[in-house]
Amino acid sequence: MDTDNLNKLIEVTTSNNHTIEATLTILENQGEIKKRIRQKFIEQLREIAERHSLTFEYDEEICDLTGDCWIYFYSPKISTNWSIIIGADKFNQSNGAYAGISQIIYNKPHLTLQQLSELKPFHFWTEGAPSTEFPFGWGYLRGKDGIGDWWDWNNNNTLKDMFNGTLAQYVEDEIIIPILKNKLLQKIEKLSSQ
Repeated sequence: MDTDNLNKLIEVTTSNNHTIEATLTILENQGEIKKRIRQKFIEQLREIAERHSLTFEYDEEICDLTGDCWIYFYSPKISTNWSIIIGADKFNQSNGAYAGISQIIYNKPHLTLQQLSELKPFHFWTEGAPSTEFPFGWGYLRGKDGIGDWWDWNNNNTLKDMFNGTLAQYVEDEIIIPILKNKLLQKIEKLSSQ
C-alpha cells in the first residue's frame, strides 16, 4: 500500500469513536483472524489432495502455530509409510514451514545410509540435504521467486497468499504434481520395503 493510501486508511480507522472501536477490536483479535485464514488454506489443501486422490491429514495445532505440527498428503495405495509433508518443528522468527517427503509412521526405522545411497540422485529440495528422515531433502516454502517468505505463516503477505489461493496453487504445482509425476513416493516405498 502506498503512503497516501496508508495515511487515508489510518485517518479513516481513527477518525471517530465508532471506527476506533472497530479498529481496536480487529487488532485485539488478529490472532483469531490469522487462524481463520490458515484454516481456509488447510481447506484449499484438502481440495488439492482430493483432486489427486491423496489422503489428507493435519495436526490441528498448525492453525495456531503451536508445537510440532504437520500437514500430510499420502496414498495407502502408493505407500503405507511415506508422505508428502508440510509443516514445522516450531514456528518462530528463524524457523518456519518447510516441505519434504518423510515417514508417516515415526516409530518405524528410517532408511539406512546404505539404502539412501541406492536412491538415484534426485535433487528435489535444495535447503536440506537428503537424509534418512528426508530422503529427497527438504526446503522452506519460499515463494514463486525462490526468495519469498511463505515459510513465515505470521507474515501478512503469506497470509494474503494463503487466503487468495496463491500458496495452495504453488503447493499443488511445485510440490504435489512433481512428486506424483516423478513417482517419488513409489521409489522410496520400494526402497524402504527391501
